[in-house]
Amino acid sequence: MIYFIQEGRNGPIKIGYSALSPGARLAALQSGNPRKLRLIGTRRGTFKDERALHRRHARDRLVGEWFSPTFDVLNEATEGRAMIYKMVPLDVPEGKLYRSAGPPAVSQRSDVD
Repeated sequence: MIYFIQEGRNGPIKIGYSALSPGARLAALQSGNPRKLRLIGTRRGTFKDERALHRRHARDRLVGEWFSPTFDVLNEATEGRAMIYKMVPLDVPEGKLYRSAGPPAVSQRSDVD
């Protein structure tokens, strides 16, 4: 299983592979990290798939398997939902994502020629 674990809300993202459950991997990583970690995405995949993701995002690599939380990396982790992910205010509990209402409606004004 490929997993994406982020440090806090704006911190680096670890792209990893584990034969264990992503929750077990998160717990193992958390025990050695003083900052709160959170699982932001998973997908089926192999060790080879993990390496391909590392190559794809090489320009965003910080160190080892940790990457900057760029739009591309977030989009990969959230499977194309990065715009929604970025819109969640800090005071909204995790897991309570909402969809944008979209752009404001354009009114039809009758007083414009």
